[in-house]
Amino acid sequence: MPPSPSSSPGAMRQALPPLSPLLLQLLLILLLAVAFAPIVVAAATSFSARSTADVVHHQQGLPFFYPATDNAIHWSGRVLRDDYGRVTFDWPGVTASFRIEGNASIVEVLVNDTTVEGTRFAVYLDSPGQEQQHLQTFLTKRGIMYYPLLSGNKFQTRGLALPSDVTLSMVHTQESRYLAETAAGDNVTVVGFTTNGLLASPLPATRRLEFIGDSITAGYGADAAAPCHPSVVNNNYALTWAHLLCQKLRAECFVEAYSGSGVIFSYPDPASPPVTMPERYHDTLASNRLKGEGGHPWVVDMDAFRPDAIVINLGTNDFCCGGAQNASFVQEYEDAYLSFVMGVVQSYAVPSARERNGKMEETNEGYESVRRSVEVKEVGVMADLSALREKDEMIYLRAAALRGSPPFLASSLSYPVVFLGVGPMSDQYKAPLQRVLKRLINHGIRAHYLDLILPPNVAMGGCDSHPNEEVHQQVARHALPVLASVMGWEDNKHYF
Repeated sequence: MPPSPSSSPGAMRQALPPLSPLLLQLLLILLLAVAFAPIVVAAATSFSARSTADVVHHQQGLPFFYPATDNAIHWSGRVLRDDYGRVTFDWPGVTASFRIEGNASIVEVLVNDTTVEGTRFAVYLDSPGQEQQHLQTFLTKRGIMYYPLLSGNKFQTRGLALPSDVTLSMVHTQESRYLAETAAGDNVTVVGFTTNGLLASPLPATRRLEFIGDSITAGYGADAAAPCHPSVVNNNYALTWAHLLCQKLRAECFVEAYSGSGVIFSYPDPASPPVTMPERYHDTLASNRLKGEGGHPWVVDMDAFRPDAIVINLGTNDFCCGGAQNASFVQEYEDAYLSFVMGVVQSYAVPSARERNGKMEETNEGYESVRRSVEVKEVGVMADLSALREKDEMIYLRAAALRGSPPFLASSLSYPVVFLGVGPMSDQYKAPLQRVLKRLINHGIRAHYLDLILPPNVAMGGCDSHPNEEVHQQVARHALPVLASVMGWEDNKHYF
């Protein structure tokens, strides 16, 4: 019986249609994809840490990589941490620090910079018993790139020996305003650090300061000589009076400073939105215009940072444009400043030593119970409250109600010391600020005046009549003995 067409091999070959050129190309692509899949996966994984097209200055063969969120890396300042081990920020003064161990001679940082013009960092070396040494300042570029922080060879060519038990610090010297005005993308992200040795967390700071201010504290135009215009190249927080105080007092510092900011009135610049410092202060990112839902509100974590003192210098912009001649404007400034300072210090409230040794400790109800008891234990609640005091309480009550926090300060709690500064660019807000100080003291706040005013013949020297490096040093000399004396840190006053 002859084979049927369906069972004949020849018939089967004839029955199959020929493969089209398109189908052959698809099959070839599939085979190549299977063959090269491991390489593609490895490349994609590698790109999450670095861009092979953009990475520069990278020393090959460095065996240790530390994500920016690693416990060995200590961050000072407001930062956003993500689940991929990265840290994002844009306030000036944000600092990453770590100890160098394991005979490390090379340390690099991997930065993802999405700003238009890049940003700048200053690198410092701390050794026990010695003043902090400035190693270098470097400018980043847009993209994902490696930048050397420490090179053993370069260190030796400067005639220096790398000491043991040293701490390396990388300080962000720029402010958000000159990086970008959008919180979503244009900021700075540190991916991690790579080294040929080992890194470890630095010793915890014993002194902590928080600075709140405007362009003076941010370092606007401090790294240039007038006439000039502010830019990433000549703005430099590392040259400011605030940073100098942090160095001389050996204090860990948080900095919230933004050019043009005031208490109720910000400098009228079309390039910058009219956001006051009390509004901007509550954001993790200074460039964040979004308030509340959708933004990144700052949440105080006192286990991570609680300042011993808060140093504020706000008023130059408020009184830049004739406000001092308006009595109602001056009163609004004083009331808003009072409310702002009281809100800030209250966010750092902890049980006082007396309460820790008394009832609050015995009941072991903790910090939240103390906050709930604030309304009951008002500072100086007595029958003969003055009209001024009653007015202050009403002002603060309204502000506290908006924040959803207790309205009054309590003697059962301890608060940071407050320093309110005036100068060096203007003294028009001195009298209003001194009245604010009196009202703060009346509320039980340990508040002190900080005179930053220089003689009238001192030229500011920086961009747009702002202080340059030399003037910032003079301002720091004014402030240092006051802070050292009030805080009991006088062992450092000989450093200047």
